[in-house]
Amino acid sequence: MASNATTSDSDSDHSSSDSVGYLDSVTEVESEPASLSLQGILPYQYDPPARQSNNEAETCEREADSAAGETRVGNTEWCTCQCCESMPTADECVCCREIWQVMEQIESLQPTDQIEDTDEKSRCIISHPGFREGCLSVWTLKIAYLQYKQQHRAVDGPLHQKYRYTAYRQFVRWCWGVLSPKIRVPLPACAVTEIRKTYPEPGGRYQGFQWPNL
Repeated sequence: MASNATTSDSDSDHSSSDSVGYLDSVTEVESEPASLSLQGILPYQYDPPARQSNNEAETCEREADSAAGETRVGNTEWCTCQCCESMPTADECVCCREIWQVMEQIESLQPTDQIEDTDEKSRCIISHPGFREGCLSVWTLKIAYLQYKQQHRAVDGPLHQKYRYTAYRQFVRWCWGVLSPKIRVPLPACAVTEIRKTYPEPGGRYQGFQWPNL
C-alpha cells in the first residue's frame, strides 16, 4: 500500500480543501484547454458517472432511487463485501458487489492471482491486486498524474490531493473505461474509503459525490 503523501508538488504553490471531493469525482474529458485547480474542478469530474440524465422523467427516476436509498445512510447493512463504511449520502452508500462493472473485475481474478481475501462470497474489490497496484501505488499514481498533467494541464493543490484525485480517475478508467462528459457514477464505498485512508485529507473533510447539472 502506498504511503501517505502530504508535501506540495512543484507545479503548485497553492493548497486547497478537498473540493475535488470525490475529485472526489470524475468524468472523462479527453481535452481540456485551460489549467485546472482543485477548487475549480467539478465534483466527480473524473469519477465514474453511470448514467446520463437528459430529461425530466430520468430526473424523477433518480430522485425516486435516492429517496429509496435513504435507508442506507447511517448503516452498512447494504454492504456484502464486508469492507464498506457508512457514507454521508444514499448515493455514496453502494457496495462494490452491487456494481456490475466492478464485479467484472472481481470475477476476472484467477486462482494464481495474489488475493488478500480468498472468501468468494465476501471478496472485495480492494483485495484485487489491480486495485492495490493501479489505484493505491504511489508510483503508479505519480506516473498517471504526470500523464494527466501533460494532456490536461496541472492540477493545483497538495500532493496528497493530487494522488487521491488521480486514484479516483484510475479506478474509473479501470472499471468503466473512458467516460464522456457529464456521465458520473458513485464509486463503491469500500474503494473510496481505502483511497482516502491511503491519501487522507487533514481534518477528514471530503466533498463527496454529486450528480452533474442538467
